[in-house]
Amino acid sequence: QGHRVHIIGIHAAERKMALPESPGHPVTALYPAHPPTPWAPQGIRDRFRVPSRRREAARVAEKRQAVARLSELFAAARPGGVVVVSQVWA
Repeated sequence: QGHRVHIIGIHAAERKMALPESPGHPVTALYPAHPPTPWAPQGIRDRFRVPSRRREAARVAEKRQAVARLSELFAAARPGGVVVVSQVWA
């Protein structure tokens, strides 16, 4: 009570919790779905695969957008703000 709360997640949950009412605070997902795994080329020929390079470039661009969005949210926090982090996947 009395604190501004904003929940930020990496991606939208696949399973939603059944809550009796809206949480009453903003909830933001940085990605619409689980972000793709970084591309790891296997050998010299793999490095020249154009579709794979395009997918990796798109993944990097999407990550930059997510980082920029998170930076905006942190910049909007007032002095004295607290960030609580929980690692739920590794």
